[in-house]
Amino acid sequence: MVGGRVAVATHRGSFAELDQVYAALGTFVAERAIGVGGSIRENYPVGFLDTIDDETLVTEVCWPILPAPQ
Repeated sequence: MVGGRVAVATHRGSFAELDQVYAALGTFVAERAIGVGGSIRENYPVGFLDTIDDETLVTEVCWPILPAPQ
């Protein structure tokens, strides 16, 4: 992840349910009014190059948020 703070949700399993992770993380960020502009990113600690079993995939959804209070 390049620069800035992010809220992270980790999803284990097929990409078929990944939209639910985005919705839950988006709700978390919105309810706290901590979201900032920028790109939502995905990291793949266990991706398609690591496994042939979709159920063992691991995806991190990283949502940009406000800097920590000083």
